[in-house]
Amino acid sequence: MKKVVRFVVPESRQHRFPRARSSVGAARALVVRWLTDWGYVERVEDIRLCVSELAANAVLHGVPPGREFSVEADADGPLLRIGVRDSGGGLPEVAQAGADVCTGRGLRLVVALADDFGVTAHRPGKTVWVAFKAGRPRPVVNQGVEGASRRQPQAWVEGGVAAVGDAEREAARSVAPMVRAAASWFLAQQALPRHQTVKLLDGDFRAHLAFLMPQIERLAAEVPGGGVRATLALAGVEEARRRLAVPEQPGLRGEVERVRWLARSVMVLRDHHDALTCGSPLIDGQAAG
Repeated sequence: MKKVVRFVVPESRQHRFPRARSSVGAARALVVRWLTDWGYVERVEDIRLCVSELAANAVLHGVPPGREFSVEADADGPLLRIGVRDSGGGLPEVAQAGADVCTGRGLRLVVALADDFGVTAHRPGKTVWVAFKAGRPRPVVNQGVEGASRRQPQAWVEGGVAAVGDAEREAARSVAPMVRAAASWFLAQQALPRHQTVKLLDGDFRAHLAFLMPQIERLAAEVPGGGVRATLALAGVEEARRRLAVPEQPGLRGEVERVRWLARSVMVLRDHHDALTCGSPLIDGQAAG
């Protein structure tokens, strides 16, 4: 019997980002997209949280004004290495924060989640990197015209918000941009997604709405005199509850439509939450999605 030898070709990608807070979410989303493209589904949540912390540290402490930072990812079989490079001075230190200290825990979380952590000095700057044993990548099926890869958001939702479980509230907040991105992706699809994708997104959206709704109710109650913003936010919460109560529908088309309504509630409630916490204006008619 002829022996078949399979070779795993190492993967490597890099991207530069401007010195801006929005780059943190963009870096996180891009790394997850790379993992999806390569077929990795294990440790995605850990990697996502670590990228968030390293990118945020680069933006806040490492990148000089007017400069950029880069994110690089290297994959070789079950091993993944993610690095964030900036041109700033100084080397990060893992703070030994006390249990009652709310800051300085970021790198401690990174060290706890990653299988390896380190800093490589350059002239100028440094690369802060993490390494993970992420399991063997799964085969990626290419679909569409001329073999183009049609990305599924499995890495966004494999484990997703539901996997956060009893983790700190900060961890749940950190995945919010990814859940919103998954909702936006789902609403933009013209063709029917796979049933497994719909099922995973259903669980992810439900978990995130369950996290958001009491937060919005608390924030709305703190608005002096209520006001239009609080009223609209509470109306959005009630609409989300109504949509969560809808049972599973027969057939893939019925399920897609049901989960689309949950995706719309995710988008709307994220806007309400941001408006109540940051004071940003809402667009008229956005209350119920």
